[in-house]
Amino acid sequence: MKILYAFQGTGNGHVARAQEIVPLLKKYASVETLISGHQSQLKADFDVNYQHKGISLLYNKAGGLSYRKTFTDNSFIEAIKTINEIELSKYDLIINDYEPLTGWACKMRKYPMIELSHQASMLFKETPKPEKRDFFWRIGAEILCSQ
Repeated sequence: MKILYAFQGTGNGHVARAQEIVPLLKKYASVETLISGHQSQLKADFDVNYQHKGISLLYNKAGGLSYRKTFTDNSFIEAIKTINEIELSKYDLIINDYEPLTGWACKMRKYPMIELSHQASMLFKETPKPEKRDFFWRIGAEILCSQ
């Protein structure tokens, strides 16, 4: 079995989770990895097969999400190009940990994908949600979690 494990490189949580999961998967299958994002301080302790700048969330000096920086400091044109170029047909299984490029590529090509992130849980009606949701929360839950 050939697996693509795609994970987000914004922050450290997704990289830390990949460092635990990828070695386990490699015991049972051939695994290739893809990371996108450019804000993690952690480096993967395994070989990364594909690395893309991707789309990263960027923060202000107070630690809050900066919508302006996020929209101006990312190359959305480059991201769209990458989405169209990612080769997925050689994989039997695609696991996605909140990685938007592979998520969108799967959605556009109707490829099945397993989502492994707490953000993906927001798609289930059983997950408690705030009554008032802002526009950007909805984008994160419904668009970035693409399946």
